[in-house]
Amino acid sequence: MTSAPPIHIRPRRDGDAQALLQALADSHARDRYPLRPGSVRWSWITEPAGGPNWVAEAHGRAVGHLALTADGPAVSGDALSVTRFFVASSARGTGSGSALLATAETYARETGVPLVLDVLDGSDAAIRLYEKRGWTRVDTIRADWTGPDGTHPLLHLYRAP
Repeated sequence: MTSAPPIHIRPRRDGDAQALLQALADSHARDRYPLRPGSVRWSWITEPAGGPNWVAEAHGRAVGHLALTADGPAVSGDALSVTRFFVASSARGTGSGSALLATAETYARETGVPLVLDVLDGSDAAIRLYEKRGWTRVDTIRADWTGPDGTHPLLHLYRAP
């Protein structure tokens, strides 16, 4: 019986680009995240500049990512929003996603900043993770942007416990 490798959470580094791009391409193929194929690029991962960001690392390789930003449909007041949150298929079930989310939740508690997020309708695995961790759905809206098919997708807005 093999156990999952230990997961280490740390800030993102430029040296993570190749591993994170591979994980992001995998996430797009598996989960349609990001929704647009053209978003599978390093600049998309690093776009929300200025906010904290972390990677989940296993065996010395980045296998997941999460950033916080002051932008997004769920943000109001001084809240920060979870964004650019993805985990490679190879790291699913290892606790990487939960560890990244726990790190963001701890950061929000320690800084006294409310934490929110938006998630695409149909992102069932992500929604299960958020609800299992006690996040509360506060609204469902149409995105103000369009997906590849030209429609405005449904977004579920969540608030951290």
